[in-house]
Amino acid sequence: MQQLSENGLTLIAIRGQRKTMKEFDVDISFEEFATHLGTIITTKAFVVAYLDYKVLFGKFSKGVFSLYDSQTFAPRRIQKIRVFNESEEVFYWRTTEGLKGRYRKDEEGDTEYAVDAYQVLYGTRIEPLDSDADKFTKITEKRGTEVILPFNISKVDEKCERVFINTRNYVDWNGACQATYSDARFIAFTDKDKNPLK
Repeated sequence: MQQLSENGLTLIAIRGQRKTMKEFDVDISFEEFATHLGTIITTKAFVVAYLDYKVLFGKFSKGVFSLYDSQTFAPRRIQKIRVFNESEEVFYWRTTEGLKGRYRKDEEGDTEYAVDAYQVLYGTRIEPLDSDADKFTKITEKRGTEVILPFNISKVDEKCERVFINTRNYVDWNGACQATYSDARFIAFTDKDKNPLK
């Protein structure tokens, strides 16, 4: 991965590919949707599901979601969902026609340019949680915001000890030769030193 610095941004050159996914009727079952995702993402991954009524964080492996307290959801309640690991992501979003999606994989394909960023998650206090055999941690803010993450966290605080989502923002050029972000994907959860959390 080659890095180029211009104008305060770190532009990276990577090999990557993007593929449009089959559209889904939102009335499929939770199990059918998980099985479909398992045919695309075959290695361990994280999941962030933005539903009509909450956001769920979990893990995904071999066509099975591991969500806190063994939760499930109806695919018709998905606003958007990301299943991702350090090299690939499946992203689906709801439209009036159903669920549309795309698959993105780095390290294979044509040269692309991107900018990596680290988005801080709300949460300055931790509460370890156990569910089945998985480890989960609840992080909360004084104002009431809470997130349940699918891994152990040893420390967070109000200053620099925070949890981040590492995102990759893909750069493209429009007809006026202006650079713009054309797509984005999640890569990993990290600590403040950019170390992946598992």
